[in-house]
Amino acid sequence: MASVKSSIRWACKKDYNYTCQFCYNQFAPNNLQIHHILRRRDGGNNHYSNLIPLCGHCHNIVHKYNYTHNSKGKRIMFLIHRVIV
Repeated sequence: MASVKSSIRWACKKDYNYTCQFCYNQFAPNNLQIHHILRRRDGGNNHYSNLIPLCGHCHNIVHKYNYTHNSKGKRIMFLIHRVIV
């Protein structure tokens, strides 16, 4: 799948006021990464509505601990899925 277009990346960062949607701190635009709400491997796409900005640190945490999202308007809630054995 093709990468997210630069113009969409910048628009996403700007529309969220250059704020990481996990820690809610503001960052310089170059210090934010674009995260897919629905992972591409799970059928997600590069459409603007499937993207949110995260700082690098939080982006790593989201992937390391397999956080998923519950979207309520523009605010994203991250949920931890734990397997009980």
